Amino acid sequence: MIKKREFLELASRLSEQGDDRVISKVQQIVQKTASKNLPEQESKNEFLTMIRLYYNQTGILGTGKKGEREFKSFIENGLKIRFANNGQVLWQSNELSSLSMDELNYVLGWARRIAKREELVSRDEKGLYDKNPFRGSITKEGKKEEIDISGLSLEEQIKAMKNSFNRRRI
Repeated sequence: MIKKREFLELASRLSEQGDDRVISKVQQIVQKTASKNLPEQESKNEFLTMIRLYYNQTGILGTGKKGEREFKSFIENGLKIRFANNGQVLWQSNELSSLSMDELNYVLGWARRIAKREELVSRDEKGLYDKNPFRGSITKEGKKEEIDISGLSLEEQIKAMKNSFNRRRI
């Protein structure tokens, strides 16, 4: 139980270093490496090799310039992985380097969930997160129009919902 708590604390710290998309990319690399069923040390070496490949060629991530910068930042500041000029990869965080691949996958999974939650909370505080379940679209004169029915009368809301349901059935 203590180890689980330590994992969650580590995940919380990692979530502060990257967003859920970047953490998800790293978690996918961990999962791909772990799926090869290599001995633990070989698996870690394979993971670090893959991280170096993605770090040096961030364009293959398909995340755009901002995503590339965020990925590199997460590798450097979150995972604390450094790359020497001679091709050597140094994992400077003893806390992370001592984890097995399954444990690292667990920690990254929780870090991704925490980062996603923090992003949603942040968007909600800024008024960017739409939680209105009564938002829909109607078609007027051949044009699809987004409407918010929460401000309409009960009869108007029911009519808009019926129209919406009827269109979906056809």
